[in-house]
Amino acid sequence: MMLSRVADNLFWTARYLERAADTVHLLDISYILDLDRQEGSQPQWEPLAWITGDIGLFRSLYGEATRDNVMHFLVIDDTYANSVSSCLGRARENAKGLREQIPQALWEEINRQWLDGEQFRSEQEFSPTRILRFCRDTHRNHTLILGLVNETMARGSAYHFWQLGTYLERADKISRVLHVKYFHLLPRLSDVGTIVDDAHWEALLQSLHAREDYHRLHGMVAPDKVIEFIVRCPVFSRSILFCLRNAEESLRSLPNLAAQLALSRIERLCARIEETSGAAIIAVGVHEFINQLQIEMNQVGEAITQSIFPPCPAGWSRLPAAEVVQ
Repeated sequence: MMLSRVADNLFWTARYLERAADTVHLLDISYILDLDRQEGSQPQWEPLAWITGDIGLFRSLYGEATRDNVMHFLVIDDTYANSVSSCLGRARENAKGLREQIPQALWEEINRQWLDGEQFRSEQEFSPTRILRFCRDTHRNHTLILGLVNETMARGSAYHFWQLGTYLERADKISRVLHVKYFHLLPRLSDVGTIVDDAHWEALLQSLHAREDYHRLHGMVAPDKVIEFIVRCPVFSRSILFCLRNAEESLRSLPNLAAQLALSRIERLCARIEETSGAAIIAVGVHEFINQLQIEMNQVGEAITQSIFPPCPAGWSRLPAAEVVQ
């Protein structure tokens, strides 16, 4: 039987690494889209701070959501617990204690990714192009880490706790991107149905690695189809439903009866998503749907934390999940 502290570290190491990778990808895409931004359209930068759920903290520290401020906040600000630098540091610290549980090659790659980040910070060269290069290197390194997990880890409890952390984090970030992009990057009413409107939906798809797969399946952009694809496509690896089903599979594989509460909650959540079309989501309201979705995903996470993982010792705390987007 795996110690609950080890399970906790596996789960959160995967979450920290996924959080960092999702952040650098969003920064990369936002930088590219900002170069092609239409005159009069909203900049890409403030929505990134909204996606984290920490817009209030960002404003208190930086004020205006300029490109340089947002990049610094999300990538190299050590005082911000969800920055890429902070997440990579926490992941590496956790992984140090997991060296008997994970393959040596996986530990070495996690450690190397952290060392690359420390080297980048020591250079004190934080121009947008240098930060962008670091983001792309970090995202490529994470792809290698995912490959090592899938190719070198035995399909035991360690693997399933890792996958559980990865897919719950990914589902949470996808829901936030959909919510924030939908409301903050929508065009003016006069642009609805025009090429400008299509460009915004294309940007949303690109932000979630979904553009090519969407067009193969659906062809032309249609708002309800885009939302349905991102929320409940069963074969797209970054749809919310796909992530939750994989988390469910890992929960079901754990030899721990304490996981039953989390399992029952995620089963109900998946069933509700499968029954809801993109048109239905728009009809009830994307804001309302995503808020309820995040509440239920947080409940799954709480059930896992309370029933499987140990209580935090005095003076130590986990990095909490971001607050529900309002």
